[in-house]
Amino acid sequence: MSSKNKNFTLIEVIVAMAVLILGLTGLMTMFASSSQRAARAMQKWETTHALTQGCEYFMLRPGEDSLPDDFKPDNRSWRLSSEQTDPELPEGTETTIGNYTFTARLVKLLDGSNGDQFGSRHIELIVNSQESGN
Repeated sequence: MSSKNKNFTLIEVIVAMAVLILGLTGLMTMFASSSQRAARAMQKWETTHALTQGCEYFMLRPGEDSLPDDFKPDNRSWRLSSEQTDPELPEGTETTIGNYTFTARLVKLLDGSNGDQFGSRHIELIVNSQESGN
């Protein structure tokens, strides 16, 4: 007796469901990991951007040690600080020539609430001694 009904067997349905579930699980895992990577990339970009802005500010105002609150682009709880360090020069190299001094600063991005450091940059610059005194 030949039947023209083409039905799926229980085994075929279970195998198809298992393949579908494995595919969906892989897809959800990929979405979760990509969103975590995107969040880490965004945090790294924000840190780099804040440090770059801080370096630019402290290069223009080498005598200041902190960024004023009204310069921050948003209301986040981070803060930028800067401290004078020794420039990385060979021994015996003169750091002052005429009115110009070769100096270095360490710019730090800190958490405003607990003081944890997010990142830092070391910058070296030439400062006109007459202009920085004004």
